Amino acid sequence: MKKYEIGMCGHFDSSAVGENGQTIRTNNIRKQITKHYGESHVRCISTHQWRKHPVSLMLKILKLCFSCKAILLFPNTGSVRVILPLCVFMKNITRIKVYYNVIGGWLPKLLSENKKVLRAVKKTDMLFIQTETMKKQLAEVGVLNTVVFPNFKDLKPVGNEDLHPAFSYPLPCCFISRVTERKGVEDAINAIQQINRDEIRLKFDIYGPIDETYKNKFEAVLAACPDYIAYKGVVDNDKTAEVLKNYFVQVFPTHYATEGHPGSLIDSLYAGLPVVASRWNSCDDVVIENVTGVTYDFASEEALTEKLLYCLNNQEKINAMRVECVKATARYSPEEIMKIMYRVFDTE
Repeated sequence: MKKYEIGMCGHFDSSAVGENGQTIRTNNIRKQITKHYGESHVRCISTHQWRKHPVSLMLKILKLCFSCKAILLFPNTGSVRVILPLCVFMKNITRIKVYYNVIGGWLPKLLSENKKVLRAVKKTDMLFIQTETMKKQLAEVGVLNTVVFPNFKDLKPVGNEDLHPAFSYPLPCCFISRVTERKGVEDAINAIQQINRDEIRLKFDIYGPIDETYKNKFEAVLAACPDYIAYKGVVDNDKTAEVLKNYFVQVFPTHYATEGHPGSLIDSLYAGLPVVASRWNSCDDVVIENVTGVTYDFASEEALTEKLLYCLNNQEKINAMRVECVKATARYSPEEIMKIMYRVFDTE
């Protein structure tokens, strides 16, 4: 008889690398599953730095396959090539159910290039994916065992008193994400400086862990910025709404076309904060145009500048979106989203 209802294998150690979308979502799901089944019925192993100890991780996964009724995987682009085929192989021996929670939108491209992983994915009992766009992309490569499982946050929406702020110039804008070049933070910096060329109408605060590979360049960029652009550090995951409610818009200028369902945009909903977003592949699944935010041509600094000017010139429309943002949080509560996963677990 299997000892555990479910085992989980993913990068749970956010303290080692700082919190990012991968670790936040992995830990959010772990927290909900543990609460649902009880701690004594759940077993977790972390993939942090697995390349340094590959044999140790493989042995832990094998033990998990023998001791659990089901296993939920959270592999990234590197570990998916190893962990998923191993667990699918173990299905034949242990009769374990193998589920794959996909974080981000990169999997369809990988599967079009890697037939080994494609075969393993097709043998997985179910893939939990973040958007309808990704579901269609996976169907195009023959993967049909999917269910849309959006991102979620366990936050409290701001109150009505925070939905009608009286902003003064310069209007406060923010960026909250992992700070890397491909997240487009320099697009936002340049756009705001362009708008403020003759008069300072916007200020810009940047939040999030700075990627080590970008740290030196980012510090140089920041040093050359005027004082209305500032780096504000990292916000605790459970305090994002309280911080973001004080801004006019969140700027999401990503250059990653394969973003999934970014957690920072859910943070914005709970804060009643409209977003100005670059149109990545799954954008329409996440941002409701002119309701929870506005979008612009993907990775276009010029288009971002124009959209921020639109926001400046249409402040009543932008501020009216704040109420709609909070209404939208009902779709992203842990209780509602986790029902999708539990239904799959209970019927498989």
